[in-house]
Amino acid sequence: MTITVKKLLLPLLILLTAFIGLDGQTVSVENSTVIYEKQTIPAVKVTMDPTPDKVKEEFRDYIKDRYDVKMKGIGFLSNKETMSAEQVTVTSVSPNTMDFYTKVVDNGQRTEMYVFGKFGYDMYISRDKYPSEYNNLKEIAVAFAKDFLPDYYQNRVDEAEEMLTDLRKDRNKLTDDIADNEKKIKELQKETEDKKRELTQLEENIKDAESQLGDRRDGLRSVNSSLSRQ
Repeated sequence: MTITVKKLLLPLLILLTAFIGLDGQTVSVENSTVIYEKQTIPAVKVTMDPTPDKVKEEFRDYIKDRYDVKMKGIGFLSNKETMSAEQVTVTSVSPNTMDFYTKVVDNGQRTEMYVFGKFGYDMYISRDKYPSEYNNLKEIAVAFAKDFLPDYYQNRVDEAEEMLTDLRKDRNKLTDDIADNEKKIKELQKETEDKKRELTQLEENIKDAESQLGDRRDGLRSVNSSLSRQ
């Protein structure tokens, strides 16, 4: 790894440290190989968390914005593992015309992005044959990660914060509803106790009225009996 690449990777890893704690992921940039057209090709490998489709879209836009190079393989009715731009000039890699590729795959847990290129038939850029150009490819991969990943994780932080805010609002509303219901329950309990006492008094009044009615009926019968003997 050249000093230039080390200088690029160090701030990248420091910058990403704030976001690694979200899901326990890290980002790695390393020398690797990739299978392309049944050949094993030297490539710069970036392992990260975003989905392959997201990585491809962002890398396509990044290369178009930075180098005015249009990569084919993703877009309307097209979504290939390998995106390519043939016979183009990627100025930060080389002033010469080249074929530029990136292959993005899901390894089952993370997303792997391979960046590679060639100058002609079987003239693939490698550390041995084209060390300067290979390191330039690595710098593109690192620069892309620095441009893409902090915003990606910041968006995830923002989404998590928004979700947490909504959940807290729901919790507060539910807590208020429970408090209101408990207050209503207490009021209903008091009202119920008052009605129970009122009912007890009514029962006593009914007994008194029934007793009074019985007495008056007895008095009526006694009067009627007395009058009938006159």
